[in-house]
Amino acid sequence: MRNLTLLALLAGTVSALPALAQSADPGRDTRAKASDQSRRDDIVVTGRNFVVADSSAATKSDAPILSTPQAISVVDSDFIDTLNLRTVAEALNYTSGVRSQAFGSDTRIDYYQLRGFANSNFFKDGLILYNSGAFLSWTTPAEGIERLEVLKGPSSVLYGGGSAGGLVNIVSKAPNRRTIANIEAGVDEYGSAYGSTDLGGAISDTLAVRVNALVRRGDTQVELAQDNRTYGSVALGWTPTSDTSLTLRGSYTRDR
Repeated sequence: MRNLTLLALLAGTVSALPALAQSADPGRDTRAKASDQSRRDDIVVTGRNFVVADSSAATKSDAPILSTPQAISVVDSDFIDTLNLRTVAEALNYTSGVRSQAFGSDTRIDYYQLRGFANSNFFKDGLILYNSGAFLSWTTPAEGIERLEVLKGPSSVLYGGGSAGGLVNIVSKAPNRRTIANIEAGVDEYGSAYGSTDLGGAISDTLAVRVNALVRRGDTQVELAQDNRTYGSVALGWTPTSDTSLTLRGSYTRDR
């Protein structure tokens, strides 16, 4: 009986040795994990957003959008260039509450629904662009657009009678003292070729100029329907003082 008791004690002592060995230095595993983590490379995530702080749609003067008591969405030229958008209708597809060209794409007219209300009239630099109501209207290519301002809700106090859903104001590219020299050419689907220019800069201490042009020739997804457009615009800005500025604009468009 004594021998059996001794053997049992020895077996218990031997089986406890691995557990004692494992708990002898509990900090070793922690230090090893910390060392592995310190050797890992840092992961840096960067992003880009398109945020416009001010808009003139609700007040007809540049005002912060956050402090304007009306819903406003803005699509600027950086967003248009990044996505390679060509028309106002394509740009409006990225604005909430707007359904653009519900009956299909048309190169002759831009039409949209805003908050469920049909609307085919656009404003350009605060002035209305009337259309004939027969699928023919003034169209502005993306090459001449600085930004699109979508004012949601009734706005007859500033703009007169219009759709209850709101309106779209096209802001033309304006002259500034920054030198701009962009030339682009390419081929789109259906064999449509185009070339465009965006030139501008200061010509004196108080004068600046901006010139935009587009020539497009080609077909569309519809047989015998062509997308031929010639567009040109010139803007001359005069800034005699820091509080006074005058801008003269002229544009030419031919679609056929």
